[in-house]
Parts: sequence; structure tokens; C-alpha cells
Amino acid sequence: MKKYFSLLIAVLMISAIICGCSQNTDQPSNGSNDEPVVFRMLYDVENTTLNYLASGKELEHAVACNMVDGLVEFDNHSNIVPAMAESWTTSDDGLVWTFKIRQGQKWYDNTGKEIADVTANDWVSGLKLVCDPKTDSGTYDQVKVIKGAEAYFNALAAGNEANFDDVGVKAIDAYTLEYTLERPTPYFLGGLAYACWLPVYGPLVDSLVTETGNDFGTSIDKIYSCGAFILTEWEPQVKQTFVKNTNNWDADRVYLDRIEKTYNAEAATLAPTMVLRDEIDFAKISNDILDDWKTNNINYLSKSREDAMWHYFYAFNFRPTYPDEYKPEDWMRCVMNANFRHAIMSALDREFVVQSAVDQESYKSLIQHSITPAGSCYTDKGVDFADMPAFDGIDANFYNLDKANEYKAKAMEELSAKGVTFPVTMLISYQSGDKNYENECVIVKQQLEKALGTDFVKLELWAGPSENFLSETRSAGKYSFMRVRWGADYIDPQTWTDPFGGSTNAETGLEAGNTYNRWNLILDDELFRNNFTAISTNSIGNFADEFIASDDFKEVRTILEEYYALVDAGIQEGVDLTKRFESFAKAEALLINNALIVPCYIGPANYQATKLNIYEGAYAACGYTKLMYKGMHLQDHFISMEEYETNLKDWIDGKY
Repeated sequence: MKKYFSLLIAVLMISAIICGCSQNTDQPSNGSNDEPVVFRMLYDVENTTLNYLASGKELEHAVACNMVDGLVEFDNHSNIVPAMAESWTTSDDGLVWTFKIRQGQKWYDNTGKEIADVTANDWVSGLKLVCDPKTDSGTYDQVKVIKGAEAYFNALAAGNEANFDDVGVKAIDAYTLEYTLERPTPYFLGGLAYACWLPVYGPLVDSLVTETGNDFGTSIDKIYSCGAFILTEWEPQVKQTFVKNTNNWDADRVYLDRIEKTYNAEAATLAPTMVLRDEIDFAKISNDILDDWKTNNINYLSKSREDAMWHYFYAFNFRPTYPDEYKPEDWMRCVMNANFRHAIMSALDREFVVQSAVDQESYKSLIQHSITPAGSCYTDKGVDFADMPAFDGIDANFYNLDKANEYKAKAMEELSAKGVTFPVTMLISYQSGDKNYENECVIVKQQLEKALGTDFVKLELWAGPSENFLSETRSAGKYSFMRVRWGADYIDPQTWTDPFGGSTNAETGLEAGNTYNRWNLILDDELFRNNFTAISTNSIGNFADEFIASDDFKEVRTILEEYYALVDAGIQEGVDLTKRFESFAKAEALLINNALIVPCYIGPANYQATKLNIYEGAYAACGYTKLMYKGMHLQDHFISMEEYETNLKDWIDGKY
């Protein structure tokens, strides 16, 4: 009996230890007998990875920022506030930043089991993973501000040995982290609220190393959480479940006990119906059903914020990979011709497109004349970047039918002499399942063909896949003219140069051109020729030497050389914000004045049905901040427009 009793006591002690190192995911976080607060929604595009240090996509960052906390974050008024770092200091020259890490924070696996303390070493491990070419990180460019990071990456990419101890990140002790920068970087602190700066538990990453890379984040049991929520379930194309981390340093401001995301390929169509049945708590309301909802479901309707973080602009493709039937060689001859590009730019009635397809009510406030959105970046003297002198007269490039037809006439004369057959086919691609995106492309097609005539251009709509759309369409070059978007990673005009900064092939380590329009291939004859002859989906490689020999090609190269020189000058100027902004403004104006990029509109305040008060949530015009659920209460009803306006006023008045 005594032996049995001793065994029972031992079992109970072990059970107590296990319970003490795990979190109960079934009970309300406040310890009451109330039902858990559960936020339910559908999603229709699945994550390809949980490796937040590899991905540059908002889709993956939306998971990461809720399950892993960084050093700093933004509050709901865009102020930088401490997160995993309790405090920080910087050297007088702005090069060395030292962060004190909160003690008592833990890593948890997907069962809620406590794994280890969060320490300064976890940020060292995170940066090392980002700087490994095998990671193929979509956010690596952001960490090149760290001393030695680029040299380390380049050495590994070239197959050489490199010592990560030479990179400017150090764990001075378990709870003191130090970064050393290559140069003073004005946006560095706010930029830390981004995925590439998140910590990772090093022993887990090390245990998952393979010959070709790392299996970290490839499944739910190969990732840990230390943020506001613990990711407890990820079944691809089934569900994602987040459970509140009751040990989190900011748990008192986490008002949701669970977030349940259910996959459905038809979510865009089904979600509004499920909202009306009170089966889920959120749905986007697309423009095609908006009038009906305004008539019949008005009490369910509210809006999101206008979002200067995202700029939707139109890009010309300089490496078309679509089939020969669309004559990609003619497109290349055209896109390198200045008069052709200006004809398209001057014919595009952006106000009509945005009013018709994006926002009937507030379209004028969305239109942009610079790539960096107005109101997103200011000098230390309070000057809006979009008002810099370089943009004086920039509006003359936009909608003007008389100019458009003048450009058209010149382009047809010049290009006909080069063998172009008119009308030229322009493929305009969109994501299948995104009704608003498709509708916008239809309107652009109709508007441009009407403005310029189908004797000049014929637009073909190309429906890209709903899954992996960017990699299989834009990055793959399956378009001629396309609405693309970029979201700010940090608050500085430099972030708006990143989509044009080039990319590296993870397998070869060679420059592959930027994934937006590949125009930087034009900077090098051999690089251009090799990339074109490598295209297997059409025969455009046969024309590579013709393109290189043309005067138009040389003109575009000269413009791009000047652009990248101005960008580099802006990057190098890390102290005088006015000089820094002047360089970036001249670079942007150069692209727009030469019709290489067509600015269009910032993210609109879309209609939605939601039970969350969005103005309680964190917000900044950069990074992953607006994707965080911390701080928001789940209401027992859907927010109406009247309540939305009240919440907006209360937010402006600083009531929360």
C-alpha cells in the first residue's frame, strides 16, 4: 500500500510539472467560467510556409506577427513602443544599438508545451537564418543595413566559407542584444517591426538543417511560438488555429482567446453569406454585392482603414514569357519605346478606373502622383516626401487624351519601321477569384482600348491562378502591363525602391532581375541575353541581340543607370533627411517622367463585415503591424457604419 501511495504521489508530481510547463488551450484566458472569446473567419489562399524568416509575403507575415513578438511594435496611433525589448540605447554616431530583452518570456510548441526561455541569442539565430542564401529569404534586403551581413551572404552564395561572428549582431549576455550598422539608418528602429527581425529558437533551426536548406517552418511541429498567440493547428487547406499565450508580456491586452481560420476556396463568395448566418465574424464585401448589402444588410457594413502602406501601381514587363501567339517580341520592341509607354500612361484615366473599380466615394483621395504615397514619409522639417521639388510638374504625365494620341502617332511611326505589327497585344493579368481585381482589369482594358483605339493596342485578360499567383504570374513574366502592389516594410522612401532592387537566384547565386518587371536586366548585355535565351515558354530569346542593339534599349539603360545611382546616393545619406529624400524623390520622378512606372492608388477603405473594432488594433503604414489581432475586442454584433464613424472619432480624440 505504501509503495502504491508513493507511486501515486510521484505520478501526481510529474503531472503537476507537466501542467506547469504547458498552457490550457480549452479555458478562457481570464480564468472565469465564461465561454472563450473566439474569432472565426474563412480564408481562401493557403500559406506555403510557416518560415517567417524566409517569406516576404503578407500572407505568411499575418501568421508570424501573431505568434512571434519582435523587439518593438507600433501602438494603434503608429507610435513605436517596447515589445520583447524593454528598452534600448544607441551610440552617438547612430551605428550601435543595444536592446534589453524582457526576462521570463518562453517559447512554446504547438501543443502549448513550454520549450525554453526567449533570449538575445534568438535574434542572433534569426538574422543568421535570413543571411543564409539557402533560406532564399524574401526579406533579406532589409537586413543588409547590419555591418557585414551582405558580405557574409555573398560569400556563402559564392560557395566560400564565411564566419557569422563577423556580422554585426551579438548577444552580449542572455538578455542584452547588440546590433552594429553599416551606416546611420534613420528608419532602423521602426523597421524592426518586420518579419526579418523576428527571433527564432536556434536549437530548433539547427536540428532541422538539410543538405539543401532548412526544414524550419515546413509543418506545425517544426515551429515555436513566443507571441500573443500560440499557433496550435495548421492543416493546409483545412484550418489554422491560434490560442492566447497567457504568459505573454502583454497578455492583459490580448482580448481574444482563440482565432479559428477555416480554409475554403470559395471564401470570397461564401463568407458574406456565413456572416448573415452568424457562423463567422468577418467577411470582405466585394464591390459586386455592395449595392445589395447597402440596401438589405446595412447594419452589417463597416469599413477598413485607408492604407497608405500599400500602393497599387501599374508596371510594364521587360521580360515577357507568355506564348508566341501573343507576339512577345513585338511587346519588347514597344515597351522599350518611350513614346509607346507615354501613350499608355497618358491614356490611362486613373480617376475613372479607381472610381469605377475601387472606391466610388473616396477615389480622389486615393490617387497618387509619386511611388512613395503622400502622407507616409516626412523629413525632419515636416516636409511630405510627395511634395519634394522633384515632383513639380509631374502631373503632366497623367491622363491627357490629346497627348496620348500624339504619343501614339509617334510610336506607331517609330515601331512600324522596326517591324512591329499593330495592334500590339497587351496581356493584363489578374488573380482568379479576386472579383475586384478582375473588374479593375476589365475596366482598364475597355478604357485604354477606347482611348487609344484597337488599331494600336488590343488588351487580353489573362486569369492567373488563385494560389501562388505572384510566383506563377508576375514573377514568371506572364503579363505585359499589370497592376502590381508594394507594401512599405519601414517608414522611409527607401522602402519604395526595394521592388526594383533586383533578386538573386537561390540555386545559382546569380542576379535574376527584380521580380516586378525585370528591367534591371537591361543594365548588363550578358545578363540580359542569358536571361532571355533561358526562356523556354516562347522564342523571344532569338531576338535578344536585336533588342540589345536598339537605340531604345540604350536609352532605357541610361535612365536606369541614373535611377540606381540616385537610389544609392539616398541610401548612403543616413544623417541629413532632406538630402536623403531629395535623392529618392529625383529617382522616383525619373521613372515617372519616363513612363517606366505608373503610380495609381493607395489601399482603399474597403467595405467589410466584422465584429472587431479595428481602431483598437495596432497600426502603422509599414510592416506587419496592421495584421496583428492584439488589442481588439470581439463585439457581440457586427460593426455598423454609424459605430465605425464613432470609433474613428474616438480614435482621433485619443480615447483609445
